[in-house]
Amino acid sequence: MEVITWNEIEKRIAEDSEINFIAEAMTPLHVLGIEALIYNLERKQIKCKGFILAINHSKTGRGLSEDSFHTGCYNNVEPVFFAEDNRTKNTSVLGYYLGLNRHIEKAPLFYYATPLIPSFDRIASVMRVRTKNELKVYITEEGTGSCVINPYSISYYRLFSPKVFNYPRIILIGIMRNRWFWKKLYKSGRLDYFTFLKKDKGELVPNPECAQACVHILKSETHHDLLSKYNNAVVFLPSLLYEANIINRRCDIEVYKEIMDVMGEENYIVKPHPREKDTGAYSVLGCSIESNHKKSFESIFANLEEMPKCIIGDTGSTLVNLNVLFGVKTVSINKIINRSDLLIKDYFESFNKTFKNIVFIPETKEELWTYLRNL
Repeated sequence: MEVITWNEIEKRIAEDSEINFIAEAMTPLHVLGIEALIYNLERKQIKCKGFILAINHSKTGRGLSEDSFHTGCYNNVEPVFFAEDNRTKNTSVLGYYLGLNRHIEKAPLFYYATPLIPSFDRIASVMRVRTKNELKVYITEEGTGSCVINPYSISYYRLFSPKVFNYPRIILIGIMRNRWFWKKLYKSGRLDYFTFLKKDKGELVPNPECAQACVHILKSETHHDLLSKYNNAVVFLPSLLYEANIINRRCDIEVYKEIMDVMGEENYIVKPHPREKDTGAYSVLGCSIESNHKKSFESIFANLEEMPKCIIGDTGSTLVNLNVLFGVKTVSINKIINRSDLLIKDYFESFNKTFKNIVFIPETKEELWTYLRNL
């Protein structure tokens, strides 16, 4: 994949009038959500040409590779590694946003897709080049974090180091400017969502249009892996609770060990989070540890001939996604984890409130043991 700077992106947009699409992604799930949008637009006879920018995560670094993209599902959108450059800020950026209420009648749309908070500067930079286009921003799939944590706080964590002297800048740029920008986009009809879940009467429910697009993309892959190992298996899907400083020790692994003691002899597989750096802690379980981080479990699941017996995790996106995409019941152990081991107590509560109708979340160990024995 090509490494490209924003200056080069601007140049190509200016030179090629057919480019009408830019997207930003950090994780394979972000990529899948963006690709589902491209697939859906092209089903509506909207031809997309442009770039998906693979952006590094500030904490975990590069989370994407060429294998993260399902390029068979689109023709003219090119995945590239994005490299920040020291471009000069243009004062006309503010002028563009002040004029957001003015619409250009019957103008062709320029699509900017992102699972992240829309970039104030980059979007304005595009539209400064494309003065005869109207803007359409799509918020694509980000995972459970976008539902249980304020998305602005996620953006701030990536953009600013948590030092006291940075707080005024966080408030001024992050809260005042970016939140105003978000509201301005929404009120002017330039902001829309294309995610796995949508709101219906105040509750999150599966979005079939997005789910169907994702399953189509995932099934289009050619797998060379030996997927039969998942047949009738008990799969543990831990998330980044420890590495993200949500728990203070690997108390989640203790619960998985108890589950193995209750269920007895089964085919157990641990599928670590793709960005987890140290998977050695799972060796105490004495079971198979999936080492292929290039394939998401959503991708693996779409190509299984026989389903796993049970899928158990904590608060990871995949627990929700498997239900939305394939109608599979998944189990979260987060209420069984000792609350004294939590460093961010509100996180579990938010997850449970948001996804209680999608993921099975037993209140006690006894309730979980009864469920597992009846499988």
